[in-house]
Amino acid sequence: MSDSVIIIGITLVYLVMVLVVGLRARGQSSSSLEGYVAGGRHVGVVILFFILGAEIFSAFAFLGTPGWAYKHGAPAFYILAYLSLVPITIWALGPRVAKLGRERGYLTQGDMIADHYRSKPLGMLAGIIGVVALVPYLTIQIAGAGLLFQAATNGMVPFWLGGLLAFVVVAAYVFCSGLSGIGWTNLVQGVMMIAIAWFLGLAISERLYGGVGEMFIQIQQQAPEYLTMPGATGMGWGYFSTAVLVSAFGGAMWPHLFMKFYSADSGKTLRKISVFYPYMLICWCRCCSSASPASWHSPIRPWSVLTPCC
Repeated sequence: MSDSVIIIGITLVYLVMVLVVGLRARGQSSSSLEGYVAGGRHVGVVILFFILGAEIFSAFAFLGTPGWAYKHGAPAFYILAYLSLVPITIWALGPRVAKLGRERGYLTQGDMIADHYRSKPLGMLAGIIGVVALVPYLTIQIAGAGLLFQAATNGMVPFWLGGLLAFVVVAAYVFCSGLSGIGWTNLVQGVMMIAIAWFLGLAISERLYGGVGEMFIQIQQQAPEYLTMPGATGMGWGYFSTAVLVSAFGGAMWPHLFMKFYSADSGKTLRKISVFYPYMLICWCRCCSSASPASWHSPIRPWSVLTPCC
């Protein structure tokens, strides 16, 4: 039996497991709109931690950031910089949003804007902008899943079929279980991805270079421009700083992330999450460190160098 067939089998088992977990969560939420969208506003620290993690660390974490680090070097750290600041926004903004949502029944950004400014057209405009902005974001997630399936199976599962399988599974449990299904599947997948990220981050550097420290020594010797700004992109400090600040202040305003504030059981829960949230970045750093320029001619398959992290 070939490696590709084994990988396909493992992938299908994984998809079935995720689907079962997501569908079983259906009975844990009320049939009301508030229960479906906001989990009844009683989601605790652990589940919400992984929900918020999945909202940001998605296909961009799977392929985009390791790809940037692999190709451009040091400028990729702007992503880690702004994600280190996003928890500050969550700490300051999240509890207030959660409280207002509980008191006034908000479920979307449009609800809050319409009520605050007493303008339904303005709220509708905010909703339309949010939906339009999410279309390319969702498309990237589907495309990322398709690319991973295709690469991991050496093309036995084509790009379109891999994307379709992932889309069908996610659509099924989200439609049936709402936020409860999202929460439990993200918990299962998050634990797996944290373990995988640490294992691969250490294993790849150990196999190719003899350790993380030795890896950076070799990068410094072979491609020192990848460890200094502006790297291979010509990304100067002005560009770097602006990208960090805009992304840090705007990150918590993404519609799919902002709406999760309404689901928290308390403001204290959101503040706890903001404290522990940077742990996700540690996993990401471990993942991205394996996608180094010195790996370009490694014996490991390219898809494993661009390994997904949590």
